[in-house]
Amino acid sequence: MGNLYESKAMQKVRQIGEKFAGNKAIASVSAGMMVAMGIILIGAVAQLVAIIPTFFKLYTTEDTVYKTLMVPYDLSMGLISVYMAFTIAYSYAKSLKMQAVTNALNAMLVFLIVAAPIKTVELADGSTFTGIDNSCLGAVGMFTAILISLCTVKLAHFCEKRHLMIRMPDAVPKFLQDTFASLIPLIINIIIWHTIGSLCTGVMTISLPYALSYLLSAPLGALTSVPGIIIVVFFANLLW
Repeated sequence: MGNLYESKAMQKVRQIGEKFAGNKAIASVSAGMMVAMGIILIGAVAQLVAIIPTFFKLYTTEDTVYKTLMVPYDLSMGLISVYMAFTIAYSYAKSLKMQAVTNALNAMLVFLIVAAPIKTVELADGSTFTGIDNSCLGAVGMFTAILISLCTVKLAHFCEKRHLMIRMPDAVPKFLQDTFASLIPLIINIIIWHTIGSLCTGVMTISLPYALSYLLSAPLGALTSVPGIIIVVFFANLLW
């Protein structure tokens, strides 16, 4: 095993792994997901607590008890992409020595614009209800959240390096300086992503999160088979 580990092939694999691990964007995705681990665990536990009694016919999924117990799950895993958009952008901005909270909030806003547009629906009694569409705020929107988080922070970093920002006098409080400095990158990000999201909805009649989900479903779907799982486990252990 020592000879295998010291072989040229394994050394090359290790170098590739180190480059990936050292990449700030990839490291930020990993760090952002680790920060949100508590939310994920809360959602998983809440789901188990709510579902297990249904196996013993103590209540059904239509009962008030079940719906009440599922509230922590709905507000954790049901909104996991929103939290990911914030935590990943925060980690990436921090690694680039930028204002982490401001950029994280901006990334979350851009994600919500793309993934959760406000809709008005007519109810059975003839009245109307206006709210956000949360169908893409769970696991469906996770890839979109990752993409938007990295891209919005990267564009903000580009604007900062090119001094494309509103500068305030030194007498202005620091938090206001940061707010105004982030306006131009935020406006550009909103225009770009809102346009992309609108084009997806208008041309393909589906939102951007669903479009990315369908795009990735083909290659990832092949990994759900037994050979696919073997390949995943093999590469996971190889890279480890």
